[in-house]
Amino acid sequence: GLTVVVDDQTPTFAQPLPTRMASLAAEKSTGTLVIGSDDTRREIFFVNGEIRAARSNVEGEMLGMWLVERQWISEDERALTLLAQGADEIGTLGHILVKRGFIAQSELENELQELTLEIIRRAASETLPRFGFMGGQGDPQPDTLPNITTSQIILTAARECKDQVAMWDLLGSFDQKVSLQLSIESVLGQLELTPSEGFILSRLD
Repeated sequence: GLTVVVDDQTPTFAQPLPTRMASLAAEKSTGTLVIGSDDTRREIFFVNGEIRAARSNVEGEMLGMWLVERQWISEDERALTLLAQGADEIGTLGHILVKRGFIAQSELENELQELTLEIIRRAASETLPRFGFMGGQGDPQPDTLPNITTSQIILTAARECKDQVAMWDLLGSFDQKVSLQLSIESVLGQLELTPSEGFILSRLD
C-alpha cells in the first residue's frame, strides 16, 4: 500500500534533511522523501533504507540540461532527443543519448551519479523546506548511485546544510559527554572525511 506522511512541524523543531535521511536509512524505509519550497520539488528515493536516486523539477537539475551545461550535448541536440523520446523512440533520455552515440554508457552512469548528488546537495542547502514521505515502492527507479554508500551521501548532505540552528539543537548541550560508536578506523573505512572531520573524530577516539 501507499502511505503518505506530511510534515507540519514548525521550523523551530523541524529536523534538517540529513537527519531525516539518516532516520529513513536506519528504519530501512522504502519510498520517496519529498523536499519542497516555493516552485521547487525534489525527491529522494529509498529502497530498504538505501538511497538509490533523486530527481528534481528544476530545469538545470534535469539530465538533459545537466548534460548541456557539462558540454556533452548542445541545446539543439537536447531538444531533438526530447522530441524523439516523446515520439517513436522508446526509452529514457539517457538511453536514447547512448544509443545515438552522444555519450558512452559508463560516462552516462558517472553523470547520473554526479547529478543525483548535486540534487541532494541543493536540497540540503534549502532554507526551511517542506517535507513529506510517501511510503511504498512508487516509481521504479534505477540505481544512479552504485558507487557511493548511503552513509557517505548523508554526510555529503550534512556538509551542505544551512540550518545551523537545527544542527546545534541536534547536538544538544556542550556539557554532555560524547564518544564514537565505532572505532576511528571503522569510520575512516566507511566515509571519506575532510581533514577537519578526521581530526575531530580522532580526538573523540
